[in-house]
Amino acid sequence: MNPSHSLAALGGFVLVATASAGGQDRTVGLIEGGPDASPGYTLFTPLNSTPTYLIDNDGNLVNSWMDTNPGGNSLYLLEDGSLLRCSDAGPAKGSVLIAGGDGSNVKRFDWDGNLVWNFSYNTPQHRLHHDIAPMPNGNVLMIAWEYKSAEEAIQAGRDPSALASDSLWPLHIIEVEPEGATGGNIVWSWHLWDHIVQDFDAT
Repeated sequence: MNPSHSLAALGGFVLVATASAGGQDRTVGLIEGGPDASPGYTLFTPLNSTPTYLIDNDGNLVNSWMDTNPGGNSLYLLEDGSLLRCSDAGPAKGSVLIAGGDGSNVKRFDWDGNLVWNFSYNTPQHRLHHDIAPMPNGNVLMIAWEYKSAEEAIQAGRDPSALASDSLWPLHIIEVEPEGATGGNIVWSWHLWDHIVQDFDAT
């Protein structure tokens, strides 16, 4: 039987094949492989999907994890075999922090798919987006937006004509020390807002 092929989105459009050849246990199939392929495994979550897959260079499924929410924009396989994954449960009620790459939670699943940590950083005042970075000490760096009103932005020297909406979302980075099943201590932070240099309004 010939393999049947389907399209799946992974950041952009990525071709993924599903094979139904007799005697094979593949759930995803190999479209193309050659000596130029990087050795190792591929870890991915299809765009706007809840599962995460780990496959080898022959397209064989090594492991998979299922989340209740679509993925964010970053995920990591840790040395102990657990999965650290951005997740998006949607914006907090009343939040205007809605844009491409946004997210709400960082989750950790063990190799068997059990959710062992679920940290939310998602309020009308701040929201995760795009990337995270696991650290050697077990903490996690996270990048996020924080809400500033138009009045706050103008008082800080923003040109009102360059303010596209009624708010500004400067970046900040937090280092989170996981605690328990859902907790996290913010042990360090850096806020772009504290380092603004502007020459529009001297007052």
